[in-house]
Amino acid sequence: MNLGGSSQSLLAVSVLFLILTWISTVGRIYVRKFMLNSLATDDYLAAVSLVSFTIFAAFAIQGTRYGLGDFLPHSTPVWVQVAQLKWFLLSTLVYLITISILKVSIGYTLLRFAPTKRYRITIYVCMIVTAIVGIFYFFFLLLECTPTYLFWTTLAQDKNCRDPRIAGGAAYVLSAVNALTDWVFGILPIAIVWKLNMSFWKKTLVSGILALGIAASIATLLRISSIVIFTQPTKDPEPNGIGGIVLWSIIEPGIGLTAISLAAIRPLIATFSSRFRSALSSDQKTEANSRTEIRVRTDFELLEEGADGRSSRNKSSKNVAVSNDAEYDVSESSERGRRPSRVYEPV
Repeated sequence: MNLGGSSQSLLAVSVLFLILTWISTVGRIYVRKFMLNSLATDDYLAAVSLVSFTIFAAFAIQGTRYGLGDFLPHSTPVWVQVAQLKWFLLSTLVYLITISILKVSIGYTLLRFAPTKRYRITIYVCMIVTAIVGIFYFFFLLLECTPTYLFWTTLAQDKNCRDPRIAGGAAYVLSAVNALTDWVFGILPIAIVWKLNMSFWKKTLVSGILALGIAASIATLLRISSIVIFTQPTKDPEPNGIGGIVLWSIIEPGIGLTAISLAAIRPLIATFSSRFRSALSSDQKTEANSRTEIRVRTDFELLEEGADGRSSRNKSSKNVAVSNDAEYDVSESSERGRRPSRVYEPV
């Protein structure tokens, strides 16, 4: 069927965040695996979150084929309404899996540089509460109708289905927990970073990137308004508010997964930028005779060093900062003994 305005928005947002999450997460894993050889639990969980988010977005995109996100007029065939509700339920179930795994991944990332027991306990509590609430609501929604297929075949009006307002109440609890943990995981890095031995600009940049997750809480709150519409009793059989729920459900983990990976890929971008600028400022002959080996340390490593009270200097190499974006360990070998034409500022 032809896509309406809401379905088009849902399709566009789904594709956009699929691109952003794949670029940022794959870039993160590349840096941690091939540059640093330091893959950890949070990286594996981020990869699982990416796979789950991809399935979630694919279900949402499939739902747009049946007008998911658009208000259905009375003339809409029943099979279209059934298909819309079916893909809504399936996508929501996968959303619950995605958001639960993602919150645990973010928690493990913050544990890397949590300096005190107080911070670590706070992170663990958020991880556990989010996981428990997510699992509870997953089975609550899965068993809202018995058997499950009655959810989309009876439009939730069968006696074997719970009152939609009960499901709405459970959804409010889930949204409140997600919004709260978004704020905790967003504010906590700022409090941690500001106590570390780092320059002001590095503190601002790193904490800003990690705090982007707060934006996900806005999507969570907007998702609640769509839940209110969906759970309102109506005489009409059309499923209202479904599109808004799925739309904000896409944005919430999309922002979170992208934000938590940006801190890892930023040095990679800085490396490519530095090499590109060096290539522009050097002639081809010099570039052919000169080689620069660059090891990038991500913001996570810098935070870990600051949290442990270790010096960021390395005896075997010279630490340099390029445009205050990232730190590099640079070892140079050149047949002419020349330094690269790039001007470095010693840390």
